[in-house]
Amino acid sequence: MDADTLRALIARVEGAEGAARRLIQGAFRRDGERLPSEDRPRFHIPARPGFCDDLLVAEVLADHAAALRARLAEIEGGRGDG
Repeated sequence: MDADTLRALIARVEGAEGAARRLIQGAFRRDGERLPSEDRPRFHIPARPGFCDDLLVAEVLADHAAALRARLAEIEGGRGDG
């Protein structure tokens, strides 16, 4: 994995942190509690990848898992047991 790929992954994970925070705040708010717009989960119908918090978190997790699998394959390939 090169430095540019790693930087891009870091930026996506940082964006997903905000999305996860909004999803959690939205899920655990008290009945009738109103959240400021910056704290509300972002959803859209039809769904908009890159905007909807649930999709953003899922995409980042999938990207991160793929990067980890690729790194594992590099490590295992380097040892000759992959």
